[in-house]
Amino acid sequence: MLPNETSSAPNAKYYPVEIDSNNTCSTDPISKQEHDDRYSKCDYAISEYEMQKDSGVYLALTEAPSATKYLSDSPLKNKIETLYTLWQRPTLSWNIECDADE
Repeated sequence: MLPNETSSAPNAKYYPVEIDSNNTCSTDPISKQEHDDRYSKCDYAISEYEMQKDSGVYLALTEAPSATKYLSDSPLKNKIETLYTLWQRPTLSWNIECDADE
């Protein structure tokens, strides 16, 4: 079925994509940037270099034909100094409870 088609099934349900139902963004009054309030910042950061080294990507990059262009002193310094922080979001919107009768 194409996105613009409608199901001919009489009991079909429409499930909107998540982006259509996101009404939880707030706007920072100073920076005017929008933030998705469903996410919370974790106490964790990792450099781009560390992430690529730990995943094996950095080794693959060093073996690439144009490695010297992207892994010279300045770009490598940027990889080390660029930090990524971890954000988490709960994905379950309901409480999981055990049945008391079982």
